[in-house]
Amino acid sequence: MTQMERWYDIETMYPAKLGERKFYAEISRDKKLSQVLTVLERSGGLSFKIEGRKVYIHSQ
Repeated sequence: MTQMERWYDIETMYPAKLGERKFYAEISRDKKLSQVLTVLERSGGLSFKIEGRKVYIHSQ
């Protein structure tokens, strides 16, 4: 998430217990944020809500 924050100039918000989970992915920097979030939704059991520059992450 830290890398995504830098690449897309966003702030991610998520519950503390979700921060303990580890996700590994190889993502090309030229992908749109929406494409990256879609892949994470499908593979990681996460859901996202975007409000301005903030991305709220929830476990499904």
